[in-house]
Amino acid sequence: MLEEKDLYIQIIGCLLKQPSILGQTDKYALSLADFHNTFYRKVFGIIFNLYERGAKSVSAIDIENVLKENPTNWAVWEKENGHEFLDDAEALSDLGNFDYYYNRMKKVNLLFELKKLGYDTSRFYVETIITDDDKKINELFDALKPQDIVNALRRQITGAETRAGVTQENKVETANFKVAQLIQTLKNEPDTGARLQGKIFNTMVRGARKGKFYLRTASSGIGKSRTMVGDACYLACPIRYDNEKQVWEWAGACEKVLYIATEQELDEIQTMIVAYLSGVNENKILFGTYDSEEEKRIQKAIWLMDTYSDNLTLARMANPNISQLQYMLRQQVLENDIGYVFYDYIFSNPALLNEFRDLRIREDVALGLMGSALKDLAVELNVFILSSTQTNAQVEDGGRQIKNESVIRGARSLADKADMGCIMARPTDEEIHKLETLSNIRPNLVTDIYKMRRGKYT
Repeated sequence: MLEEKDLYIQIIGCLLKQPSILGQTDKYALSLADFHNTFYRKVFGIIFNLYERGAKSVSAIDIENVLKENPTNWAVWEKENGHEFLDDAEALSDLGNFDYYYNRMKKVNLLFELKKLGYDTSRFYVETIITDDDKKINELFDALKPQDIVNALRRQITGAETRAGVTQENKVETANFKVAQLIQTLKNEPDTGARLQGKIFNTMVRGARKGKFYLRTASSGIGKSRTMVGDACYLACPIRYDNEKQVWEWAGACEKVLYIATEQELDEIQTMIVAYLSGVNENKILFGTYDSEEEKRIQKAIWLMDTYSDNLTLARMANPNISQLQYMLRQQVLENDIGYVFYDYIFSNPALLNEFRDLRIREDVALGLMGSALKDLAVELNVFILSSTQTNAQVEDGGRQIKNESVIRGARSLADKADMGCIMARPTDEEIHKLETLSNIRPNLVTDIYKMRRGKYT
């Protein structure tokens, strides 16, 4: 492995020459925790403080002057031959190779932490090269990213969990355990979540409840993605245009939402959002055929997206496996305080199947594991997750539409993991006839809820 001193000569030398690297927090995550040696840690801390005060560069003299103020720090400086180290750092460091050394430092630190936890890291790096295989492992180390190492370990753990049939920790308590506290909590704070679109639907599912996983199924072209975008916008942006009333209204919530697209490009999602907020037909937006009044609404929708930009994060994962999805959700939830996640949609793809190639599991089992992972993430991160699936070919029986979990493409087991399951479809003539007796509204879509845990109506 690159000697620690040589590695940190490069890192610290680059920071001396260009402290502004510390301001590129979207690209580099540097902190005191990256430096295990006391001397390196003190030097980094001084560079950081000088950068915060506006320094464009830092010299060995600048570091020395700060350390002189404290006898203990000065003793460390002399012990480590501080001036010689920093002279080498300034002379030998190469800003053009900073990315390489930064990634190597992160990998070295990760292996260090993993070894402390008892993990065998020799599959990633061999301390003493004996065989050609050892040499090959170390050559591959350069090509690895820190997350590659993490993902490999997660896949290993996931495989072990699957083989062992491990789901979650068992709980055994007497029936009266904290029951009075539970009832009082429900009285003070009913088990409901943030409001979703549709008053009837929201009432039946009790809103977007954190820790829950909802699953919506529909045929291709029905409007799953557009409906999900509407759900995400309803939670993230409290203002939208009501075409029926022809007014801007305060509706929905003001929550932090993550929308993950798997098929559409992000610009496709953006036009859906503009259409939803403005009430302007998306085709008009795509072809630029809107009138002046509609253009004003579009501009206001753009303003709303800017105003509430922190509330709605878009991501695209074209070919995700479970490990990648887990990383995405954990990262976004923890870094951006996300409370609501929309994942469009669960489907079979090469990366997902490849993740379990050693287990030789069927496609439907892999999809079921994806659903299980989403439910587990909802509980682990205490977030609401809504995802969708497509129907299979068997959506009709004797001319009647089937509207239960049997129509889910690939894996009926997905429904087992969901707290709420529903089918979205075009209304049948029979349904339209029934609705005509109740209302003049002719719906273009009908939602059938076949499952609702602890639901009042299902």
